[in-house]
Amino acid sequence: MTRTDKKNRTVYIDFIVFVSPLLFTLACIVLYKIFHPAYDAFAASALAYGIKAVYTVLTFICSLLCFFITLKLFNKRMFFHFIIYFIFFISLFFLFLELIHYGQKIYSPQTSGHALALHEIVHIRPIFDAAFFIMGFYASFYWVRFIKVPRVLKFSTARLYVPDFSLLFYFLPIIVFFIVVNYLEYVSHLAINTNFTSVIKSHSWLFELNRFFPHYSRLLLATGLFIFFLKTSIWINHTDTLQNNKLKYSSKEFIVLLILLFLIMSGFVIGSRQFTTLADLGWGKYFEINNDLNGAVHHYNECIKKNDNAYAHKALFLLYHRMGDDDSAIQHLSRAIKKSMAAGNQKMTTELFKTGLMLYPNSSINPETRTIYFQK
Repeated sequence: MTRTDKKNRTVYIDFIVFVSPLLFTLACIVLYKIFHPAYDAFAASALAYGIKAVYTVLTFICSLLCFFITLKLFNKRMFFHFIIYFIFFISLFFLFLELIHYGQKIYSPQTSGHALALHEIVHIRPIFDAAFFIMGFYASFYWVRFIKVPRVLKFSTARLYVPDFSLLFYFLPIIVFFIVVNYLEYVSHLAINTNFTSVIKSHSWLFELNRFFPHYSRLLLATGLFIFFLKTSIWINHTDTLQNNKLKYSSKEFIVLLILLFLIMSGFVIGSRQFTTLADLGWGKYFEINNDLNGAVHHYNECIKKNDNAYAHKALFLLYHRMGDDDSAIQHLSRAIKKSMAAGNQKMTTELFKTGLMLYPNSSINPETRTIYFQK
């Protein structure tokens, strides 16, 4: 095969790699439009489980490819790159263990409830989210730095770390996913002090999109990493000599990169403390609007676990009353009043008293303690 034939084949393969995620996205949209009327919670759960299984396996394969590249780099006596790729291998293997919830397998094999995994812990999750966002942003756009010197990206050690343009649409969705997630968390936070139902209803299409987008973006991310490490392993296996060109950074560029990393990480951590614990309120209301009451109860309870607040108890009080479970409704009404009083929210406290007395007129009042005992 001539050099021209090899170049044409490479261009053809890169084109297929580039358009594949676009065709996959188009297929997902068409299938969603066709099957959405018959869509139910069981189908959603089965589909999500299947997709998660695929990107979990791909993550494991990526870790093996990194290990293979690590050995090759060691044999070529490129010890700096060997250390970096060994860190990649450890990180991807750890991510694989996280995806299979190794914590539950090791520490709590009998439990069938919440699986134990670091990325599901409220205070640690923002670090994982920020890391994925930074990785997605880097993998999507860092190739731009080599537009004027494409040979450096093709033939030097930069190829070990920089995905090319053909992988753009594998990594871009994870950025969009985190932008949408953080926007919905912000919406849920703002809606608390406004007309909560109408605000969530006006954003229902975004909540609907976000039911599927996490698995879609993670699948494309895992596929992009798999293609990148596969191409890298094939390239390094057939390359006798590498141009060990060091990437040169100006002091200004290095400072800008550090500032960006700091801002992104800080934004995720601060945003998590402010909004993430209340995000389940928005999801609960979304499921309630769509008459999935069990889903709504689940998310309201999740909100209470993360941040025991009056808003979640108020939502559960109204929802349980709607479901006819008056005992649970009264229990959450009492908790909502206690939380709102403790927070000094007089307006909400008065509103809760009025609503409770209207729904439960047989309630009794203790004039000495000024306490209302709500009764069915």
